[in-house]
Amino acid sequence: MKIENLEQLETAIKQLNKFYEMLKEALLNYTIWSASKSKDVCLTYELQFYQSQIALLKKIYIRILDEIYMLSLPQEKEVLRVV
Repeated sequence: MKIENLEQLETAIKQLNKFYEMLKEALLNYTIWSASKSKDVCLTYELQFYQSQIALLKKIYIRILDEIYMLSLPQEKEVLRVV
């Protein structure tokens, strides 16, 4: 996603926060679920899934931070020369 203005940035941050809350809830549910189960193969696959979701969250977060930085740079303005 290319962020070109403040409104898009706010939308991206809201989406990131929503994704974070979903991930936090999923990790809590996983912790509760795994505490009630004996060790088996399913736990390994579940753990890999949640680890991949965390990695995705980090990538999205870094991308948004990069876009914020790019928006904070002074924009080049075209200079028209009158001859």
